[in-house]
Amino acid sequence: MNDDENPNPSGSRHQFSFSLERDPIVKDPPSNSQRYITQEDIKKMDEIAQNLSKHGCSFLESTVCSVNGCPKDMDKNVFNETLRNEAKFLHEKLNTAMGYLEIPATSHNSLPNITSLNDLSRGYLKLILSGNGNFEDFINKLKKYHSAVRCNVVWRQNTVAYRCHTCGLNSCMSLCAQCFEEADHEGHDYSRFFSTVGGCCDCGNCDVMNPKGFCPRHCEGATKQSDNIPPHSLALLKTIIAKLISRTLVCLRRWCIFREKVEEFYKIREPGFIGISVTTNDILNRGILPIINFITELSDAGSAVTDILIEFFLDKNFYHELCRKQITSGIFDDEDVEAPDWRLQPDLKQDIDSLKNLQLLRNMIPRTAFLHSLTIECVLDELILYLIRIAFPQELIDMLLNLLYDTKYKEHFAKKFFSYYPYITAMVAQLLTELPSASREGGKVAERIVHISVQICSGSNICSWLQKEIDIIQCVLRSAIMMSVYKARPLQIDHSPERFFSTLPSDILSRYTSEWIVVSIEKNPFYEKNADLFVLTDTQNLLVHQPIAKTIFISETLVEMYIRHIELFQGFTTEWRIASGEHRTHDWVVSAQRSYNVEFEACSLPMHNLLQHATTPSDCQIFYSYLLESLNTWFKAIKLDKSPTDTNTPPYAITFHIPLHRHLATLIFQMQTYNCSDLLKEITQNQGFLRKLILHPIRIHVARAQYYAGMWLRNGQGMRIAVSHYCKPTITFSFQSADLIILRFAASNINQEYFLTCIINSFSLLDCFAYPDNSEEIEVSADSRNLVTRKAWVSQLLDGALRLLLDLIIGRRDTEADSNELVKEEMITLLARQDLPYSHVKAVIPSRGNICFDKQMEVFDEILNEVANFVEPDQDNSLQHGRYELKKEYFDNNVCPVFCRLRSFGALDYSEFVNRVDAHERTKSTNLPPSVSPWLGYRLYNFDQLYANRFEHVKSIAALLTQPSFFALMHQIINKVLTTDYYYSLVLQQAIYLLTLSIQFIKSNIFKACKSQLYHPNEFNEPAFFSAAYPSSIREAENPQKSVIKFFLKAFDGGRSILVMLVELFVKSAKSQCPTASDRHIFELLKEFLDPIEEKKLIRIHGAGMEYVGRLLNILLILDVDVRREVYMVIDGALAEPTQSDEMEVDSAAAAGSFSVPSPSDQATIDRKAQLKAKKEAFLKKLQVKNSKMMQHHMETEGITQEEMNKFDTKTIKESTYQCPICSETTNHSLSNPIGLFVHTRPHAVIPNSLSADEQITDIMQLAPTSSSSSPRLTIQPRRRFFDKRDELCLQVYSKSGTSSVKSLRFRTGIEVRTCNHFAHLSCFKSYVDSIRNNPSPVIQIHFNVSCPMCRTPVNTILPLKMEYGREKIAADFDISDLNTVFDIKEFYSRRLRDPRPIFNDEILRRQSTEYRQAYEDFEDIAYRQLRSCYETPDSIDLVEKRFKGYSARLGYVQSNIDKLIMFTSMGLPLPSFTKGSVSEHILSGAITLSLSPDQDQILTHFNWLMDSIAKANYDGDSEMPPLLICDYQSVYLRCVALPLVDERFIDHDRKAYCLLLYRVMTTLALTRAIQNTISKASQTSVINEFIQNADFGSNDLISQSLQKVYQILRPLLIEVKSRLFLPFGASNAERQTFNTLSEMIEYTKKQAEYILSYFMKFVFMLNKEVTKIDLTAEEKSVFQLNDLEGLHRIIVGQDGGDFAVMASSSRYFLEQLILSLINGEKISQILVSETFNWRYRQLLNLPKEYDKLFSAFFGQKCENCHKSPRHQMLCLLCGAFMCLNRCNESDDRSSETETYIERHTISCGAGCACYLSLNSTMIVINYYRVAVLWGTVYLDSHGEEDRNLIRGKPLFLSDNRIKQLQRCWLTQDLENRSNLRWFSLDQLSLALKQSHHNL
Repeated sequence: MNDDENPNPSGSRHQFSFSLERDPIVKDPPSNSQRYITQEDIKKMDEIAQNLSKHGCSFLESTVCSVNGCPKDMDKNVFNETLRNEAKFLHEKLNTAMGYLEIPATSHNSLPNITSLNDLSRGYLKLILSGNGNFEDFINKLKKYHSAVRCNVVWRQNTVAYRCHTCGLNSCMSLCAQCFEEADHEGHDYSRFFSTVGGCCDCGNCDVMNPKGFCPRHCEGATKQSDNIPPHSLALLKTIIAKLISRTLVCLRRWCIFREKVEEFYKIREPGFIGISVTTNDILNRGILPIINFITELSDAGSAVTDILIEFFLDKNFYHELCRKQITSGIFDDEDVEAPDWRLQPDLKQDIDSLKNLQLLRNMIPRTAFLHSLTIECVLDELILYLIRIAFPQELIDMLLNLLYDTKYKEHFAKKFFSYYPYITAMVAQLLTELPSASREGGKVAERIVHISVQICSGSNICSWLQKEIDIIQCVLRSAIMMSVYKARPLQIDHSPERFFSTLPSDILSRYTSEWIVVSIEKNPFYEKNADLFVLTDTQNLLVHQPIAKTIFISETLVEMYIRHIELFQGFTTEWRIASGEHRTHDWVVSAQRSYNVEFEACSLPMHNLLQHATTPSDCQIFYSYLLESLNTWFKAIKLDKSPTDTNTPPYAITFHIPLHRHLATLIFQMQTYNCSDLLKEITQNQGFLRKLILHPIRIHVARAQYYAGMWLRNGQGMRIAVSHYCKPTITFSFQSADLIILRFAASNINQEYFLTCIINSFSLLDCFAYPDNSEEIEVSADSRNLVTRKAWVSQLLDGALRLLLDLIIGRRDTEADSNELVKEEMITLLARQDLPYSHVKAVIPSRGNICFDKQMEVFDEILNEVANFVEPDQDNSLQHGRYELKKEYFDNNVCPVFCRLRSFGALDYSEFVNRVDAHERTKSTNLPPSVSPWLGYRLYNFDQLYANRFEHVKSIAALLTQPSFFALMHQIINKVLTTDYYYSLVLQQAIYLLTLSIQFIKSNIFKACKSQLYHPNEFNEPAFFSAAYPSSIREAENPQKSVIKFFLKAFDGGRSILVMLVELFVKSAKSQCPTASDRHIFELLKEFLDPIEEKKLIRIHGAGMEYVGRLLNILLILDVDVRREVYMVIDGALAEPTQSDEMEVDSAAAAGSFSVPSPSDQATIDRKAQLKAKKEAFLKKLQVKNSKMMQHHMETEGITQEEMNKFDTKTIKESTYQCPICSETTNHSLSNPIGLFVHTRPHAVIPNSLSADEQITDIMQLAPTSSSSSPRLTIQPRRRFFDKRDELCLQVYSKSGTSSVKSLRFRTGIEVRTCNHFAHLSCFKSYVDSIRNNPSPVIQIHFNVSCPMCRTPVNTILPLKMEYGREKIAADFDISDLNTVFDIKEFYSRRLRDPRPIFNDEILRRQSTEYRQAYEDFEDIAYRQLRSCYETPDSIDLVEKRFKGYSARLGYVQSNIDKLIMFTSMGLPLPSFTKGSVSEHILSGAITLSLSPDQDQILTHFNWLMDSIAKANYDGDSEMPPLLICDYQSVYLRCVALPLVDERFIDHDRKAYCLLLYRVMTTLALTRAIQNTISKASQTSVINEFIQNADFGSNDLISQSLQKVYQILRPLLIEVKSRLFLPFGASNAERQTFNTLSEMIEYTKKQAEYILSYFMKFVFMLNKEVTKIDLTAEEKSVFQLNDLEGLHRIIVGQDGGDFAVMASSSRYFLEQLILSLINGEKISQILVSETFNWRYRQLLNLPKEYDKLFSAFFGQKCENCHKSPRHQMLCLLCGAFMCLNRCNESDDRSSETETYIERHTISCGAGCACYLSLNSTMIVINYYRVAVLWGTVYLDSHGEEDRNLIRGKPLFLSDNRIKQLQRCWLTQDLENRSNLRWFSLDQLSLALKQSHHNL
């Protein structure tokens, strides 16, 4: 900033954010006119500095220049006047170089400003340090002395770093690219990542990584580049650094002063302005930035400089000298010496007090109990203080972190930083209050703080040391409490009778506010603005260290503080269900999402990190005590004791956030794992506490069921977020699993009748069963307590309750110690739901804490390979990840539906599992009708095995299956299923499964061990079901097992028993599965089910209700005789009743599909049809004879001969009809009702951009930049640019003819026309397009697309069909193949050409003809504008405008299509079917029919030239047109054959004859060009003469024979004009060929002939096939791909068609024409010499096998447009250009046609379509005009997965299959037809790339 520049002239409150960019550093030294310090001065200064250093003098001006500047141990006599004067000289010169500290005077009209060092001063200092030499050489010289044992390279956000999980000792370890690449990490589990908050390299740090991973420069015993630096040689450097430090402190000690001035400024300009401190910080940061940048630049020299900085920063004496009171009798006056001395001490004190008095600190009482004093003893202390005060500017952070390699410095820095930690939190709080609501600066400041703290908290040793020194845990926890309590609000949950049934938050009724305060997510700016990152991250990183955790466990103070912080999140987001009325106006999605994120970061991660270390009773004791106390306090705060019921919570309120419960759950798990029996016993004995503990976890499961039922619909999408996050398996141990631990533990140790009553009442099951079956919805009064008012809710609530019971009883996870077997179960469960890629499996398998995670990772691959098969990526040529699918045997034998549902991501994920099970079960149960869904594969468990490893204190959970309320609940469910039809099948399935498990449980030994939890009537007298009241004690019964079984026989509510209803249920299920079966048959079937079966066969059965109910009855009857007797009584009674016959008559013949013999009546019908057919054929034959006689009579009458009659084509033309999909009418094609073909025109960049086959660069790594150069561009001349250059030259040579001469050279290609072969009326299509377009402009944009109404294929215009005018087909009256009839051939051709369409006299027909022409021009318009857009400069666009439009453009589209078909066939790509239609036919017809006189003149010129060559006429030389030899042969041929190909007046024979005649003469032209080309390019006259005189091409093949024939014709002419033929070509030596011998010229000629003929013959062949609508045969394709020219020639001309030179005599004409043209000079010579005939299609450059190589070579390089490192780095795969994705240059905004450089590059390099690789994301981007598509990525990891945006950072390898698909996609360019690809505008592309990893 300049001196007079106002940093915020407008006073806008939006100018707050720090500028983190460094000021540009002047590289050039000051000019001679600016120098005040000579080279002699610099030399003298260095000598003086060394001399003063040798005498032990201070480096500070304020000390050495004072009277007392003499060192203490030095004789004052030695410190004489000489030394003093030298010191004066040195410091005067340095002061001159540095200049004054610029602090302009401020006023009310300007903000304060300060400039510590200007550009000129930096230049002087560099000159002084380098001894008037090169500063970079000075830095490189010092680098030789670098000797740091740790790397400690500092990087900022979005820098590439590496993390080796094999070498790292914690998850925070990171390495810079250089250290990683130089170390040996081969075979390690490492990842590359983009640093989110910045970091430092840990190479050499044993505290965070294994020394085996150190690089050679930082490993033990690493050799130095040079010896230690000579003493005193850096004295001048030290002096300068001391001055810079002094000035920095002088600048910084102005914070309060500047703040007052800023406040005064805005008080006048903008009253109420809040960003005072932010603006002050910005001013000071910009003020010191030049010094900080200069010191950082010096630090690049390594430890030689950084050691000096460390010495000064830590030296207390140095700081004391800086700040002491000055002696006035020194050399300088006090005011002359710039130093942070006594004059600035008041300012420093004022700045310190500003930190002490921050609002957040003032709110904390008592303050002194936890705040460390802000003492300053050295420079580092003061820098850290101001680092906090000015909000952590990144440059100052980088400078300080760069010195952390020194242990002493790191310890001091860490100690001071964390001592000030509460001040940091308070400062951020103040900053947040001054930021606008939309500002992200708060989050950025937090990231910068983490950049510092993570370097310290990642090491266990230094954290332990800091705990001893400053109690770091208390510093951080206090700060966390300060942050979370900021703007806290009262808890809203209230169980009091007044509030229990309230549907509104308590804030509305203020008298009921709670004394318990919780975090306010909406109002706390830390959480609102994402500024909580530093506190929460540091807490997590601290607690993960075992020594820190152990310290907390034994300290009541620390445990209390930790629990105090967690208390603030207990119930902090509460939602009330809106039961009636309007939906919620403002959705709470953001709040719900943020609440989960906050609890996870603030509570869950610290919980796992801390409690994973609780492994002994002493670790758990204090923590448990405070948790218990805190929970009891919470129960009291929510008035739980005053609740109207003790079995459920307020039914309208819900909080998903109960971290105190979850901490206790995790602690209980640890206690059970490590056998803390005494504590567990203490918990189990506290029955009242456990009863209270379960209520809110149950409420969460109730809310989930209510959400799925739709009861929370009015509350908006926030509940969806809350439920889905709660069930998320990746964080299950933080939420759902923790709650299940609580419920399972409590239910196992409290009265289980009470627990079941809580379940029944919480889920409103009594209301469900009481719901009237005939009502969809019921109305209730306002004071009603009935929550269930809709029938649709009933099944979901029942399902939720049963699901919870199954989760508690069946689940193994959390009920036993973590083991590999449980990991295996998790993996099976995950893969049972869906096939997943490796990384997804790895990420989704849950773990609790890093210790558990590390153990899981050790066996992860082994278990995965055991249970799953790997499916290779990209099956069926679709872009798919490699994935793992569960082995079939595991799906059959190990999948648990209960656990699968528990671990599902949500209803959709679970539905996918159900669908999988359905498909699998139907393969096993083939007799299931489609209307019956198979049941989920519920397995039969042996409880002794299931509970073998279960914790003792939770084994009793299975006793729930024996309680009276359990059986009453099952009775109600089964009864409802039998009597109604609206209960979900899943409810019944779970009920039957629970009853089955009940039988299995009472059979087990576990049942006996759970005797204490069996029912006793005196323990709980208020069961939910009255019928569940059971007077007898099961626990004290003589046979408890039999007592439980009696519940199956008990008639609850006086109705049927469960057993009887099970039989009825079996019958009902059997009837649904076997609809035709009788009752008797069903009961017989039931008897079969009841026969004893080996239990292992019942473990896993397949089927539906009949099979599963049958299994239940089977195991029940085996267990009890009374039950068996009861069931058989029912069966026998049913079988005794009379029934109808079970047999059903079936038509066996029909069932077997047998063949039937025709009946006599059928045979009579067949005979009658045969007689009618014979009669019809006889009639037609008779009619044919009659017509022949009649035609003969007419011929005699009219005088027509048979020869004349034969000229008429008498074939009947079948008139086609077309159905228009827009209007649905079926009509024919005519002028009055024209039909068009849906087409899509677009550039095809491959063929026009073909490269010379001699181009050597095919690999992109050949274009990789070296360390000394930027990325080189592939400088090539594609085919289109060669043609453009040739056009320019011809335009100059044939200027008289103007653009017509250029048009005659070639047709402009590059636009292909595709079709889906669907048709519509032209008028209908126009209306269809107009209805879709929003833009009223008549001009359609070139990238505009609509979908075909029939097939949804993209189309952008409509092509009018070929118009048949009904003109007579008349054959030529001469033989076209007779070369003596050339005059007739020309005349016949000319006559047809000049009359291309009929002339209409009728006004209507003329108007319709004009409309047809306009429709054709409309088709041409968009294609023409696309062609124009392929040229990057206005000049070239103008040239296209002038030359190529109308006829030339139309035939150019045909040539482009044929070129594309040739490429497809040559490269084995699939061809469209020609039989379905020909686009070329319609374009050619329009071109000829609508041709104008100038177009016809051009056609006739070329046609006549060709015919004259046949007639051996002499070229007259009068034409101002280019000779045929330099024209494009495909264009010449197409121009001449277009008329006979499509003119309706030609008969087929004449068409073929004309085409063959032109083909033969054109092959001669090609051979002539090959000979001439060789002579033109030859450079040695002697070899040329020998070639002309003695060339012999031989007769080995058809080309050689043909060349010899042409050569013999040309030889006399060549000898005659040889001096004129090759002498003019001397100007273009670069393109010449060096032929040393005659044989070399001959071979070269043959090759050139092969290249020219090859492409021409393929073009002729493919054009004929496409226009005649005949598909290629397999043999023809083979000839094409093998480039078999002889075979291709025979296909075109026939087996006896001769060689290529049948018309060899024409060659002389062509050469004469060229020779006469050479008079025009050197321009023609340049064309002849430079032309290339051997082109290869433009394909993508080859990519390296390893992505790391590509990434390392190009990442960080400069954009070739703006010469800066791009944010989104794009690499062109056509030419290797490296560029920015977004606008990167001011000129980008000024372009009219394109807006970004990438668009311009797409046009210049790819002619409108180009392929790029996004280096940051690995994504392939294909750009087409202003839109682009994300194709995918061609790099996969070792598991066949993509890594979009390098999120995982694993090594990536090139997929051969994908690169082939990409190459094929590039060649075909059919992206519009791929439905899986989405097109973006280029403005949206950067966001699409950023989010691409979400779209997998």
